[in-house]
Amino acid sequence: MYKWQNYVKDVSMVIFTVSLLSSAPVVNLFFSGETAKGYIILMSAIFFGTASFVLADYWHKRNIHATPYGNIISLLTFVTGIITLWQYGFYFWVPLILCACFISFGYIIAKNEQNK
Repeated sequence: MYKWQNYVKDVSMVIFTVSLLSSAPVVNLFFSGETAKGYIILMSAIFFGTASFVLADYWHKRNIHATPYGNIISLLTFVTGIITLWQYGFYFWVPLILCACFISFGYIIAKNEQNK
């Protein structure tokens, strides 16, 4: 195992977090009638979020994990992103709901794996 893989996984977590946070401007753009800009941001977020998630999942299955600093940076990015979205008048609750859905899904999947 190489140390650089842990740092790349840290970066992929931050990219996924930013992709998740970009859902709020997308919803705002859709509601304001600027759907073309919303679709561009949405497709970019889906591409980068999926790519970073697939990379992180691939390395997770090979027992390569993010560093504690990467976890802290991702958490701080999410918290400051939510605060920034709230301050600028975006629908900050959209990424919060998406995050809660991901956590709930992970919890349910983990419970089902333990019951087997």
